[in-house]
Amino acid sequence: MKTSNSRSVSPLASRLVRNEKLLAELREIAGRSPVTTNKTSTTTPQAETPFEIDGQEYAARLVSLSLGGGKLATDHEPPIGSLIRIGRITARVVGHLQDGIAIDFVDIED
Repeated sequence: MKTSNSRSVSPLASRLVRNEKLLAELREIAGRSPVTTNKTSTTTPQAETPFEIDGQEYAARLVSLSLGGGKLATDHEPPIGSLIRIGRITARVVGHLQDGIAIDFVDIED
């Protein structure tokens, strides 16, 4: 009997694999520089995290994150809907905040 390597993967399994890759990349990004805490919130990470748009790098500070997205403090304000790169992660700008941008994670490179 011939077996196939192209087995059907359930959406839940695909999501779990994506989340594991995303979590590993986020840990790496947060670990590149010391993570300190914000004086008003002891649970908010603050790590220098540059991001890139069309090959141009901009300074940013990672303020908060989750598996779905996060907040970057930055002086650069890309248009809502713009795709940005943070390490191996592609994210979409979903909002402008007083001190930065809100992003949703779209994809992670293998």
